[in-house]
Amino acid sequence: MSWAYVLLPPEGSHFSEQALTETRAYWAARATYVGPGGLIVLCESVAYRNEVVASGTQAENRDYSTQSIQVEPRRIVLYVCGNDALNIEFRDFLVWFLGRWPGRLVDEAWNEVTPDEFLRRQLSVNRNRN
Repeated sequence: MSWAYVLLPPEGSHFSEQALTETRAYWAARATYVGPGGLIVLCESVAYRNEVVASGTQAENRDYSTQSIQVEPRRIVLYVCGNDALNIEFRDFLVWFLGRWPGRLVDEAWNEVTPDEFLRRQLSVNRNRN
């Protein structure tokens, strides 16, 4: 099961080109690969990412079982799939991003959440699932 959290710019605006470029660079420096449409797929390790890319089995579309992020001018969508280590990476990204640019994080019900609340929720869901 996956959840989507959305990082939104201030009302009526877009994220700056600098914010989008630096966000893509932030994820490019980690164990990720970019799929069709610019979907950034998170992997648990660089070795696993390299294995996936070499085998040609990359996700061709959003498959709802892979932790990923979509970077767009009007929103940045975080697709969360229950991997604690990657959820911590998402939380670290949110702190990094919100420390540089204005924005707000909302859950699927459009309730505003903090990066720490995001992580607490996801870790709680994973503990209850096991």
